[in-house]
Amino acid sequence: MPCVRDVLRFFISIINPKDRNDTRVICIGLDFVTVMLECGGKSLVDIKSLRVLMQDGLCHHLLALLKHESIDVFGRSLRKCFLFNQIIISNYNWR
Repeated sequence: MPCVRDVLRFFISIINPKDRNDTRVICIGLDFVTVMLECGGKSLVDIKSLRVLMQDGLCHHLLALLKHESIDVFGRSLRKCFLFNQIIISNYNWR
């Protein structure tokens, strides 16, 4: 589990808009996050430490990237927000 947490932290650090990363680096990081959410998103949310990391770090950076000047980064960020929202909602039991 520590390996998965470190990889997730790395992906989150790549998409941090405050690090002044190049737009290409942010897009690559967002593509990695897409693969992570599509392949194992539901499994990652089941683990509390990873869920907290995704809810705090990933959501914060994705929402900040929605204000990015690049339309490419905006579109990719919007898709990740949608994927993450789908994963979180499907995890809750609605009564």
